[in-house]
Amino acid sequence: KIIAEGTWDRPIIFTSDQDDVTDPFDLPLFARGLWGGLVILGNARINTSLDAAGNAANPKYDVFEGLPDLQIAGQHVHRYGGDNDDDCSGILRYVSIRHAGFKITTDKELNGLTLAGVGRRTVIDHVETYAAADDGVEIFGGTVDLKYIVCAFNDDDAFDVDQGYRGRVQFLFVIQEPGLKDQAG
Repeated sequence: KIIAEGTWDRPIIFTSDQDDVTDPFDLPLFARGLWGGLVILGNARINTSLDAAGNAANPKYDVFEGLPDLQIAGQHVHRYGGDNDDDCSGILRYVSIRHAGFKITTDKELNGLTLAGVGRRTVIDHVETYAAADDGVEIFGGTVDLKYIVCAFNDDDAFDVDQGYRGRVQFLFVIQEPGLKDQAG
């Protein structure tokens, strides 16, 4: 669970230690992949899994992108999914996520913001992803609602969903730069 609750005049900025947020010219405009990104793993339903055991389970679960199915003190720390569509994985409000993203292996990447199996009691509003090395926001299943989202100058998709996402998105703004980028969503 994460509680990152900024305000309109004092947002919380997740960024690389290379980014001096007081200097708008310290990094190139489209500097990407300077750190991993923000990943939230929740307990809401997903409709399929790449993990064979997770796909056969009831409820289904998956193991996050390229990580081992690691168990610490009885908890599977890299799993997401479950049967709690009302899962609360915390609050992201007035948050900026900058220069994130990382390719783990082929087709397994970290995004600006990844929400995996996150439920509808989680609050995600007034969040921007800027210059992520993969998707700006990617959602794997779950029921989380998003409001006032900006995806700016990210590689690949600006906004992407998979594994039966069933939430709502209100007021999504996307801008892509020309070049090798994929699409808005």
